[in-house]
Amino acid sequence: MSLVSPDNDRICGTLQLKPNASLPFHSSLLCFDIFMHKSAMQHHSREAHRGDIKPYQCQQCLKSFSSNHQLLQHIRIHTGEKPYKCSYCDRRFKQLSHVQQHTRLHTGERPYKCHLPECNRAFIQLSNLQQHLRNHESQVERAKNRPYVCNTCGKCFATDSSLRTHGSKGFRAMVNQYHGFDRIGVDVF
Repeated sequence: MSLVSPDNDRICGTLQLKPNASLPFHSSLLCFDIFMHKSAMQHHSREAHRGDIKPYQCQQCLKSFSSNHQLLQHIRIHTGEKPYKCSYCDRRFKQLSHVQQHTRLHTGERPYKCHLPECNRAFIQLSNLQQHLRNHESQVERAKNRPYVCNTCGKCFATDSSLRTHGSKGFRAMVNQYHGFDRIGVDVF
């Protein structure tokens, strides 16, 4: 069985249940769950025990981290070090992922694409796509609660009476003004 040590990022380890067993089992050292595959144990470790063990501590602010890599990135906040430089401009970054994301502004690469057929949007970073997808979800929810649709502008309403009010003279004047028909003396309604 392997244990956690200050110079080792593992919080789960390998456990041989039988001496001379051909297949080792992998066991979480925090909850003692057992896994057939090391990758499953590692995934479990990251997800189930996130934040449980943070042996790496910043000596300046005493904030703790679960890996030495996270601590080294954090220390750059105190030192101001920005070791990653954009190859297109002079901007510098504390993290490699940040310069990679920034570089997409120069290259035009947008690897995160909306999967919906009627939407062709693509994004530089995953979080922007995730927000975009939440917007789609909220639009679908609104549409469920607003089944009455204006044939002129596509706006949706919760009640038939709201749709009729929308289509009243005030709306017609607004449509005429929006399309510029009021300036040329034409009324589309």
